[in-house]
Amino acid sequence: MNDSGTQNLKPAQPLASFVPYPFCDEPFELLRHGVFDDESIDVMINQEQDFAYLYPQPKIDYSQYVPRVKKLGLSKYKARLNIYLRRFLKVANYVEKGENILDIGAGDGLFLKIVKEHHPQITIAACEKDQNTLEERRNVVGDETFEDIDELINAGRTFSVVSLLHVLEHILEPSVFLDKIRKLLTSESVLIIEIPSLNCPLLTLYHSKAYQQFYFQKQHPFNYSHTSLQRLMESLDFQTLEIISFQRYGIENHLQWLTQEKPGGNAVFREMFENSNTHYIADLEQAGKTDSVIWVGFESLAMGNT
Repeated sequence: MNDSGTQNLKPAQPLASFVPYPFCDEPFELLRHGVFDDESIDVMINQEQDFAYLYPQPKIDYSQYVPRVKKLGLSKYKARLNIYLRRFLKVANYVEKGENILDIGAGDGLFLKIVKEHHPQITIAACEKDQNTLEERRNVVGDETFEDIDELINAGRTFSVVSLLHVLEHILEPSVFLDKIRKLLTSESVLIIEIPSLNCPLLTLYHSKAYQQFYFQKQHPFNYSHTSLQRLMESLDFQTLEIISFQRYGIENHLQWLTQEKPGGNAVFREMFENSNTHYIADLEQAGKTDSVIWVGFESLAMGNT
């Protein structure tokens, strides 16, 4: 993943002081100068190349957060990919066993809408700071939408299933955040976490420099992979049930990056490779070379929440 033009260096201790356990004692090197939306931020990566962080740490206001896909006008393209439905199908066997589910970072509530369509008996709730999507979210969950996890903790709420879908990579203090999450769980609860993965084929197979510059963004202070996500969770006394490789974007998108060096769809590639795209995605998932990874597990100490 390293650019040949970057110089390797081990950061001084103040540089790595905010890096979470268990990565804080690992040596890091400079991967690149600049991220998608800020040329002043560096990307540091560990020797295993399975965890990276941004320096200096960015500051983001998530109360008025606009996802990058909307900023770039790619919402219609993404909707065509049925990502939310395919994501649900990856974890459906865990969700269907629950009585209720809380989706943290729920955005417009589309994942919960799909859950309710497939399992109307499950009670759904959302936790989301973003006010831009509040109306859409309320249309899905009604009054069961909350701005802060502390509201739910203070009310003594627990859930059979808690999902964090592309949330953890936004969190500056993952251990503190996950300690809060654990208070929402019982000994029978399942936790589902999905993050964009450093194992993405555009990074690890095709070595696209244009995509690397796009991939790292200041909204993601920490960047994980299949292995580092599992190490993080197990270091915090969560037990892994399953690691699921999930490829969101297909051959159309990859060829667009490799030929045009930009995101989005391409009608020519989409039509030409329509029949092979499903097999292409399946092969990437089989190899564990995917742009996303889903960790499923539970709180192994129970913490007296039952």
